[in-house]
Amino acid sequence: MGNIAFGTYEPNREKTEKGKTVTVGVFFDGTLNNRKNTRARKAAKGQETANNPTLNASSINNEGISEREQGITAFNKEEDVSYLNDESNVSRLERFYKTDDTEALKVYVEGIGTDNFEGDAFLSKTMGAFSRGIGDKVNKACKTIVDKLEKLEYDFEDKSIDTLQFDVYGFSRGAAAARHFIYQVMRTDTFTLEQDIITGFTIDKHPKRGYLGQYLHNKVSVYKVKIRFVGLYETVASYGVIHWNDVLQLKLDKLNHAEKVVHITAQDEIRENFSLIDITSAYQKGLTITMPGVHSDIGGGYEENIKQEKVLLWDGSRTRNTVDFLNTNNVMYHFLLEGWFDKETIDKRFTWLLRNEVYGERKNLTNTYSVIPLQIMGKLSDDNKALIKKEDLVDDFNTNDDIFLKNIQKKLEQQLETKKEQSNYVELLPFDRSENIKNLWDKMVQEYHEIGHKYQARKITKKEFRSHYRNFRRDKNYLLEECTIFIDSPKELKELINKNWESMKSLKNTFEEYTLVHEEVEIEKENQGFNISDTPIGNVILNEVIVIAYKKDIDKIKKLRNKYLHISHTYENSGLVFEPLAPCFDYNRKYRKG
Repeated sequence: MGNIAFGTYEPNREKTEKGKTVTVGVFFDGTLNNRKNTRARKAAKGQETANNPTLNASSINNEGISEREQGITAFNKEEDVSYLNDESNVSRLERFYKTDDTEALKVYVEGIGTDNFEGDAFLSKTMGAFSRGIGDKVNKACKTIVDKLEKLEYDFEDKSIDTLQFDVYGFSRGAAAARHFIYQVMRTDTFTLEQDIITGFTIDKHPKRGYLGQYLHNKVSVYKVKIRFVGLYETVASYGVIHWNDVLQLKLDKLNHAEKVVHITAQDEIRENFSLIDITSAYQKGLTITMPGVHSDIGGGYEENIKQEKVLLWDGSRTRNTVDFLNTNNVMYHFLLEGWFDKETIDKRFTWLLRNEVYGERKNLTNTYSVIPLQIMGKLSDDNKALIKKEDLVDDFNTNDDIFLKNIQKKLEQQLETKKEQSNYVELLPFDRSENIKNLWDKMVQEYHEIGHKYQARKITKKEFRSHYRNFRRDKNYLLEECTIFIDSPKELKELINKNWESMKSLKNTFEEYTLVHEEVEIEKENQGFNISDTPIGNVILNEVIVIAYKKDIDKIKKLRNKYLHISHTYENSGLVFEPLAPCFDYNRKYRKG
């Protein structure tokens, strides 16, 4: 053939002779996720298992060194983050993409900021740009695809493809790369007028189909390109220095080209630099699933049973408003209240910088939870005809050895099956802060009532009773502050707490007045065997504590957080200035339309 000819084919052929349909699975890994580097570390440390693919010892380079030896040498030299991470869910999914059919291919692209057996690139990993950035990875994917297309067997000498269809996956910036890939391969104009925020209008000179069109030129003729399925975990771009225009710069809002888009997102991710780009442009063809966890709980990449280093959860130089965390006790109470830590895994200290700090540390957190979003994506891929071998995936990655997690998975999947028929935005096991506070407050009211009866029965002293009272008053104040900071409409909940507290104060006065008036009489009655606990304490009525289903769910979520989910944000900094993993100002994640 001469030049590449999209949308043209020889008219003398029968309809069935346009050429073949070729399916390609494209997998873009996340920032600092690189499976070859991960496998290099496992090879170097003797951590290879039957369930984990290893580097190829029989693949020899021009210098006579095997891939496995190259990897071990690279790890011992670099030991960068991409070597220390575990494989992501994108990498795992790629392993189970069917290529048994001679007309099915798959391409894995290592994560932004990484290259195989190389050190991580600082600018690319921080800005998502340059030689190992988003554009570079999309370019590489297109070149690799064409290289593989050329090697297929064709019915005609001109290597004609009727339909080139894609199943595209991505995690984090890899999800942004997947979306930019869709923009590139679905381009229809040879020359377009593009608007750039900084430089104004420029002529975009990429050919039809963008990077893919460049590499197809004079090699393979493609009549039609189709995006069949898009599976995304946590789309984050953080591209360049200014992030608010990422969608426009990278053209991340072209998901209308896809037949189906699934976006699985993290309910508990709150880092400032991890704004989530939604899938608005998919319209009714999109399904967003938000579930418990942070960024890499959903997309994978945490190592199994590795000790989590101390996380700086707060320092005294940080306040968000005048009613914010004003001391370390408030901070600790917040993380205890929401289930992330217990008293043994959270601590405070006063540093040489003359500021209070709160640290959390949990040991041997498992990464098994990430199997759940992996399986969910595998099933939805199969439901939408993407070539994932879901049975084989479940055989290798499952929660069968953990009864609690298996029950959580069952509940998540049941909710998904019900809710996805009703909406294209599905929240699974959402954590309701208002109900959590009310749940704890109800327990406190009940406990206070029990303490009062113990005091009435002389099972505890007045000093002990007053100590309990002070603790309840302190916790009441903490809960009221939680309402002010974290609840959007706290008025009703605060009124309930204050109303109950007035009853509790009245109960305290009743107990103490009763004790003062009847002390000598009660001692005499006690000596005569009279049961003091039968004596009425006055007409004080507290709200009944009602145990309902949501409380059970909240307790399960808190256990899930404490034992399985990770904390991704930290105030650790460079030179007391740069805090790349700091949480958002108001602890609420930012969202951008895509």
